[in-house]
Amino acid sequence: MNASDGMEVVPRLIQCVPAGEEELQCLLEGAADYRELVTGSPPPPGAARIKMSSAPKGLAPGDRYFLALDAGGATIGYADLLRRFPELNTAVIVDLVLLPGYRGCGLGRLGYMAVERLIAGWAECSLIRLGVLGVNATAIGFWRRMGFTPTGECFNEQVGSVETDVTVLTKPLREVGVSFGD
Repeated sequence: MNASDGMEVVPRLIQCVPAGEEELQCLLEGAADYRELVTGSPPPPGAARIKMSSAPKGLAPGDRYFLALDAGGATIGYADLLRRFPELNTAVIVDLVLLPGYRGCGLGRLGYMAVERLIAGWAECSLIRLGVLGVNATAIGFWRRMGFTPTGECFNEQVGSVETDVTVLTKPLREVGVSFGD
């Protein structure tokens, strides 16, 4: 599969209800290699429930979005977004993960572009922020190609059994607007 085949990636909201929790759990398990890389272990049973019920301090209720990324009739990955965090004008991409069979063919770029359009539809958001874990340092090249630049902010974080550095990158939004659930 090659993204140049005219494929489009469409973000779809995963509701925080049992069926949505089950779907997110399947996606987390489908991308267990990513979870093992960044936490040191595969997703346990109930990982989706934990993820869906946790939020950073200061995040307003309703400002966390879990998205399935669909393309060509299949769900190819997921994204986890925070709206209006840590500042009102900022959206954070917590995760943007493709399932293994969909990596390396341009769908990550298309998935990111779809997520960017969605965020640009949030009128208050003028900046996208993300952190790249040192154990996943190859992702920095991807995010730089998507227009992100390092802020110079780095910190150390314990994620599961993995202690790693985190490099913060940001990207100002331009008007690309596609509205999604206000």
